[in-house]
Amino acid sequence: MGSDKHVYPEEIYANELYERIQKESFVSELNAKAAISGIGVHWQCTVSKDDIISDTYCFDEGAYGPQYLTFFKSKDETEAVLRTNSIEETVSSVSTWLHFSDVETLYKKHPSVDESKEGQPNLHQIIVRLNPK
Repeated sequence: MGSDKHVYPEEIYANELYERIQKESFVSELNAKAAISGIGVHWQCTVSKDDIISDTYCFDEGAYGPQYLTFFKSKDETEAVLRTNSIEETVSSVSTWLHFSDVETLYKKHPSVDESKEGQPNLHQIIVRLNPK
């Protein structure tokens, strides 16, 4: 008898994202590490360079297709979040984060990052204004 393992859409989306990231030049340029992990409907793709990390969780939104929820981290602290249905935007924002490790650059290049915080003060901007270096 063959294996009847059910493959969930989340696993397919995570594999597509992982394969796409592996082909990107920034991975080799920055000596970044990419990994995929998951089981059932819980899948994620992690890309890291030293203490700079992006964790992207893949979801299935039914008729709306994939959703990618990415946490941009520095030393295990989440600095920003992106939720999008675009694999291109996800890959591009991960590249920006690993290249610059700077929230302001991430916001400038990817306006949809932290979009849910729109209208709320950006804590990072407030800190920079209060304590410029």
